Amino acid sequence: MPKTPWDGILPSYVKGQYLILIGTIIVLIIYFLVSSYLHTEIGIIIAIIALIITLSIAITQQLQLNKLERIGEQTKATTDKLGSDWIIRDRVDKFFVLKGDRGQKFQIFFPVIYKSKPLPMMNQGDFFAVHVLGSRLGENNIENHPVSNSDLSLVEPGSRTIFICRPDMNPVLRSLIDTKKITDGWPAWFIEEGVEKVSGKDWTIRKIRISDKNERIEDTIPSPSDDIYKKALNCAEGKKFSDESKKIQDIGIFARIHEEDRQIIIIAGIHQYGTWIIGGLLSRLFYGKPVKGEEIFLDDKDFISVIWGEFDSTQLIVSRFGIHNDYIWTRKDNTWIRKRCGDVKE
Repeated sequence: MPKTPWDGILPSYVKGQYLILIGTIIVLIIYFLVSSYLHTEIGIIIAIIALIITLSIAITQQLQLNKLERIGEQTKATTDKLGSDWIIRDRVDKFFVLKGDRGQKFQIFFPVIYKSKPLPMMNQGDFFAVHVLGSRLGENNIENHPVSNSDLSLVEPGSRTIFICRPDMNPVLRSLIDTKKITDGWPAWFIEEGVEKVSGKDWTIRKIRISDKNERIEDTIPSPSDDIYKKALNCAEGKKFSDESKKIQDIGIFARIHEEDRQIIIIAGIHQYGTWIIGGLLSRLFYGKPVKGEEIFLDDKDFISVIWGEFDSTQLIVSRFGIHNDYIWTRKDNTWIRKRCGDVKE
């Protein structure tokens, strides 16, 4: 856009007035100069003509400046959007290790329940994660598979496969992955530690097991939201559950692993808050916002991590998240190597 002497000093709506003021001063100078040599009437006529010409020039110049400003604003908005789109695409490509190859669709598997409704029912946390993936990958690049049984025929050989929700809820994930093999070889995975009675109902104790022989770490991590779920068992069917807790914490597994001929992405909380939290991390990662550990998530090595976070139930947003106790590993050959990254706040 052309530069003028008042750029950065006067706002756009003043520029026309500035020109008119200069024009008026010029008209007055012409009037007094002409009046000294010609009759007053002739001087007035010449002054009026000069004023009209000056106003016409000022208005035309102002309209042109306004037009150029609009063009500049539109160009900047377009440039910003293109830059943002490029960042998103670059990060998506890096996370999924695409290397420019977008020919193969992603298969997204998530659990649903059919209850005599036109549409199946699914957890809100799962829905959020599916929405984040769909909005970034594009509807033409994904195949959604709502599943209620372990139909492994849906999993195509050599596919890029994304699993939402923990294995006891996602039957395809449970059938595809040998849990014993994982707990013997992977440094972190879901386990069940029996059943207890809560309000006369069975409550399955689910945790994440940490087993890192190189670091000599053996641990099990329960979900911080277990107590809230136990309280909810007291609710009668159809009654709204209310609790004073507005910020709810949970944990989950976030992983990208290549097994045999397929890439597997796992986004699974112990409860649906954990899945929602990992979805929030993934959304932030794709948009180019700072995420501790992003150098690992955007590298081409396999990784598995335990994600901790906090969910704001009043606003339905992820308020905080991070890597739980630096529990993140990358795989080199067949060895899992623990990394240290720390937490990050929204």
